[in-house]
Amino acid sequence: MWSSPDGRTWNHPARLPTRPNTGSSFVRGLATDGSNLVAVGDDVVFAEGQGPATADAAIWTSNEGTDWVQVPPDQLRGDAILGNVDATSVLRWGDGWIVLGTTWDTETAVAGVIWYSI
Repeated sequence: MWSSPDGRTWNHPARLPTRPNTGSSFVRGLATDGSNLVAVGDDVVFAEGQGPATADAAIWTSNEGTDWVQVPPDQLRGDAILGNVDATSVLRWGDGWIVLGTTWDTETAVAGVIWYSI
């Protein structure tokens, strides 16, 4: 993430934290309420000796844009999750946040997923 106070001068990029065995992280959306930032995307996780890589949704939060905290992945799991999952967009709604994403199973189907925080 790069940040700028004026859109002309940019600070060195801040690295987003990732979970262990992550090969790549992709940021797909960013939103703010004026005080807090929420970035969403996915981590490509390489499970050594357990088959091909999978995608896991990733959500990061920051108060100033330079220090980021990743939401623990176990907080993003639920009964609707098929297998691979990624977060594609985020928006501020009332006093909370809504994150949209997709989940899929290589043998069955694709489904939409919504996370919300209040």
